[in-house]
Amino acid sequence: MAHPWVSQAIDQHSQTQTDPMGRLQRTFLNVHSMVFGNLDQVLDSAVRVHNIHAKITGQISESTGRTQKQSQYFANQVEALLWVHATLWIVALRVHEMFYGALSQAEREQYYEESKLFAFLFGIPEQAMPENWDAYVAWFNEVVTSDLLAVGTVGRELVDYLFSMRPWLMPFLNRHRIHTAVLLPDSLRRPFGMPEVTPEVQKKFDMDVRLIRTAMKCVPVHLRWIPSQIEARRRIQGKKADLITRLTNKIVYGRPLLVS
Repeated sequence: MAHPWVSQAIDQHSQTQTDPMGRLQRTFLNVHSMVFGNLDQVLDSAVRVHNIHAKITGQISESTGRTQKQSQYFANQVEALLWVHATLWIVALRVHEMFYGALSQAEREQYYEESKLFAFLFGIPEQAMPENWDAYVAWFNEVVTSDLLAVGTVGRELVDYLFSMRPWLMPFLNRHRIHTAVLLPDSLRRPFGMPEVTPEVQKKFDMDVRLIRTAMKCVPVHLRWIPSQIEARRRIQGKKADLITRLTNKIVYGRPLLVS
């Protein structure tokens, strides 16, 4: 959302504010199909996402950072795609390490090399990717502190909506606002209207991390991993998806099987 092209595209072309759960399901279905689907499904999802992005073009409605009002944006621009890719893969690893412990440098490099396949399917050529994991993180941090990212009215309103979209979700969303505030870079926390990371806020965050770490050791596998991963593991073993996986698939993706 901090990239003006991303927030403008979501505001002008997405159903995020009219059908947030449907939008979430469609996003997860396409992204997780590229990671956990069979070959045909991987290629179909890649083409589908590219074609969707090809139609997402428009005019910027406000000046934010280096992005000028009335300039053009298009979703398939490589730099914008690389930013989205980085927010997925870098933050996912950071959160994973919070709950399961730090990975070795070799594991991080393997993770990064495997992410390049997803990047290729996403429309990012290999030559656009930084050389290794450390260079990738350095590029990400450089973008975070640059004027390429800037939170305007559009981005702020979208984020405000996401943290208030359903009254019955407010207890969870209010707590998740704290999680987001701690995880956000300092330069983006205040522009997005997130709470300051006071000792009290940090204490609540640390308590939730400890709680989740403990829970992850106790809960069944179906609550520990996303259903598409469980389905993929069973498929590799020559097994069919079990009933619980079908039910959780239905909740997450709107269908009982990722691979039909």
